[in-house]
Amino acid sequence: MKPFSHPDMNEIENINIFYALGDAARLHIIKNLYQAKQPLTCIQAAEGIDNLPISTRSHCFRVLRETGLIRSEKKGRECYNTLRLEELDKKFPGLMKAVISKS
Repeated sequence: MKPFSHPDMNEIENINIFYALGDAARLHIIKNLYQAKQPLTCIQAAEGIDNLPISTRSHCFRVLRETGLIRSEKKGRECYNTLRLEELDKKFPGLMKAVISKS
């Protein structure tokens, strides 16, 4: 399997971030990653979301990755995800903290 591609921070736009965070499941995943402060598998990051089909979960992670909010890395059979918090804070100071605290 080829490695995941992640956008450069120069390519990330705030309108796409707001779109990605407009979905309750994706926002929940971001909150879990923010609170964990360490890489989480897809199952761990989606914990607490009831009745989320695997295809929808995969789509959520793809949107978050393509938007530039998370970085995903395959290790064996697992995919580990991290929130790109430091990079996002440099480009959009305080945005992620505000989004997490308001929701």
